[in-house]
Amino acid sequence: MRFEIVGKNIAVTPAMRTKIEEKLSALDKYLLIDENTIARVLARVYPNSQKVEVTIPSRVGILRAEVVNNDFYAAVDLAHLLIQILWKKKIQFLLRQRR
Repeated sequence: MRFEIVGKNIAVTPAMRTKIEEKLSALDKYLLIDENTIARVLARVYPNSQKVEVTIPSRVGILRAEVVNNDFYAAVDLAHLLIQILWKKKIQFLLRQRR
């Protein structure tokens, strides 16, 4: 999976980029995402919080997560909840194939 990381009102540092790629690279082991998939990550800074939006197109549909937190790295940690969404979609996909 490739990553497209964009920052709004913030400059994306190499440490931020590394953290995002490290967390989201765990999604590669699932069948619904291939190596040509582009994960779009948008980091925004608001006066009181920071927001991370992750959008990943897959064969089943678009996987999307939005997390708002005071700390950017905590928001990235919570954004990896896409694994749970992906697992649910994978089960639905496999059940549809059985029918």
